[in-house]
Amino acid sequence: MVDLAGHVGFALALSVPVWLKFGRKESLLFLALAAPTALLPDADLFLRAVFPVEHHGITHTVAFAATLALVLGALAATVVAPRLRTRIDRYLGGQPSTGQVFTFSALAFFTGASSHLVADIFSAPDIAPPVKPFLPFTDTPVIVDAIYYDAVIWNFGLLGVMLLIHGTIFWYAGRTVRANGV
Repeated sequence: MVDLAGHVGFALALSVPVWLKFGRKESLLFLALAAPTALLPDADLFLRAVFPVEHHGITHTVAFAATLALVLGALAATVVAPRLRTRIDRYLGGQPSTGQVFTFSALAFFTGASSHLVADIFSAPDIAPPVKPFLPFTDTPVIVDAIYYDAVIWNFGLLGVMLLIHGTIFWYAGRTVRANGV
């Protein structure tokens, strides 16, 4: 389990490919949805005070990430987007359909939540039980154990490198748009 900076860094790392598909504004919106979602699987740390859940249990599974993505994507498409219609029009220069908002936001939320699983697979056994990402289908843990939890250089280094990569792509995409006169 990497720390907060590491989880956001992993979400940014898994989000790099969005720059190949979307423009600058859409990619920034994707990052804004994915990065905070990377922290949601650790809700089990707070839920265990009320419910009988264990850390690295059900909230650290692909099933949870997919369910979370579908629920939050549906909320984004049916509740949030209609209320922000004029702001979305101004920001994106047009209004995407409800299906487009759902697909885009669900993919961003899934990327964020699943990035948490990847990060914990790389670091979990140091201080927490191993991650079993394919529960309830199999309880086989997946362990890589390449990163120590409190590795400040790794956690903040990854975050810094990812911010630099995304910033560079953002800058380059802006130069390309201006050079092409678009």
